[in-house]
Amino acid sequence: WLKQTKTSTHSLELITTPKTAIANLIAGFHFDLPHSPISTINHLITINGWVIGKTSPATKIIITANNQILNETPVNLPRPDVAQVYPIPEAKNSGFETHLVIDCIPANIQLQIQVVLADLTQVNLATLVPL
Repeated sequence: WLKQTKTSTHSLELITTPKTAIANLIAGFHFDLPHSPISTINHLITINGWVIGKTSPATKIIITANNQILNETPVNLPRPDVAQVYPIPEAKNSGFETHLVIDCIPANIQLQIQVVLADLTQVNLATLVPL
């Protein structure tokens, strides 16, 4: 009657791309979650924040591993706090949130968090790196 379950532990660090490196394409971005270091056992991690494109509006966030999309979510959540700082129309709905199941991802894989702009340009915002 006892059932054994396999547990998998992942420890990750979120390394954001320096804003100066992408300033020509991105007006601003920030991750509210996750906080580094990230340590989970058989759970989801929540990734949320905001992003504003400079040359083209931000449309979605994609999370990739080895150039394969694992997850995507639209950039369309209300962010009145961001709109107060960035007085441009795109700031009002610049938020995103998604959940990623990490216990099915090999522990040694780096995950890229990218924004896709309306002109289909992809910009790397951060990397989730195994510790």
